[in-house]
This record gives sequence, structure tokens and C-alpha cells, in this order.
Amino acid sequence: MKEIKPVNGHIVVKEVQESDQMVGNIFLPDMGKEKPLICEVVAVSNTYNWHNGTSVEAEVLVGDMALIPRMGSQRVSIDNEDFIVVKSTDIIGIVK
Repeated sequence: MKEIKPVNGHIVVKEVQESDQMVGNIFLPDMGKEKPLICEVVAVSNTYNWHNGTSVEAEVLVGDMALIPRMGSQRVSIDNEDFIVVKSTDIIGIVK
């Protein structure tokens, strides 16, 4: 199985909350509501600060539940598993 190793301040997450519903055989998309996604962090990377030559540690850890915006993230599929890659600065919050 392949794994993703993010670089330069990116974080790989896996969506854990589905926003669409099924009622019988009718699909009800959750449209018109821009809710953030709740995702589990599966990989993190530090950010390199070019101004002073140091590395800044990520604020989230693997296993944390994070809120990320729907827009501005990159969806990827590896070995039939879907992941989302987002910048660490785009994380809205951590769900405790």
C-alpha cells in the first residue's frame, strides 16, 4: 500500500463525516450550505520559514479531528482510498 508524505506545511486528511443523505432510494445532497468538512489527520509536515531559515512545527497531530473548508483543498485517491491535501494554515479548528 502506498502512503502520502506531505511536504512544506501541507496536511493529509481523510473525511469522516458525510454530508449527503439517502432517504429510501432518493439522494438528498446537502446543497446551499457551506459547512466545513470534519476530517481525521493522517499525515502532517512542518513548514519551512524562508525568512529566518527555521522549520515551524505543525499545530495538528496525526489522529486529530480537524475542520477544513470545502474550497481550496486538493482531493486525491490512492489505492482506492480518498484523501484531501490542505495547507496547514487553512485548517479552521480542531475538534476535541
